[in-house]
Amino acid sequence: MKAFIGRHCKIAVCVVDGDKRLGPAALELLSAALSHPLLEGQSHQVFFDQGLFQSSRAAARSVHGIADFELCKFHFEQDSQMHLGIQLADIVAHTCSTMLLETLGHVTKRIVVNAPGDSVYDGIEIELGFEMWAGIRYAFLAMNKQNPKDDFDLAYVDVHPWGLFIDESVNEQVSKAAMKRFGENYLGCIH
Repeated sequence: MKAFIGRHCKIAVCVVDGDKRLGPAALELLSAALSHPLLEGQSHQVFFDQGLFQSSRAAARSVHGIADFELCKFHFEQDSQMHLGIQLADIVAHTCSTMLLETLGHVTKRIVVNAPGDSVYDGIEIELGFEMWAGIRYAFLAMNKQNPKDDFDLAYVDVHPWGLFIDESVNEQVSKAAMKRFGENYLGCIH
């Protein structure tokens, strides 16, 4: 499923402190994502997992009349067992939360690369977060940098603001770590 995400999906990350603000923060992320040229001006089916809002009615009230969402058909309080897209979103959430925890220094796990036939990488140890990032790095909703400083900067894309939303509930340490980890993304060679 992670390979599918890496090849066929565009992802955006919402960083929030606790579950109570997750639904409203996800709507703010959606609003920013919809301004991206890949998504702008198109109709969208938007599915939300159970428990992100107080109720379907409360969720519907929160999007009613908002111009950013006029081309969206919302499906709130959905069962992830019935919608593969929500399961994919759960995988992305787990992957990105592990990457953020590593950036904060809370995860220090290393793994051994299993690449038989690759004389350079087979058997070397790498950080878990790096391996997780490598599999999804092309999936982040991003745009080329407007004014690259040099040739190396051309290998980076801006994820923020389209593919990253950091809620005001997040403390400064986590906010800085999230921006460092997800604010821009390197798409150049990692070999």
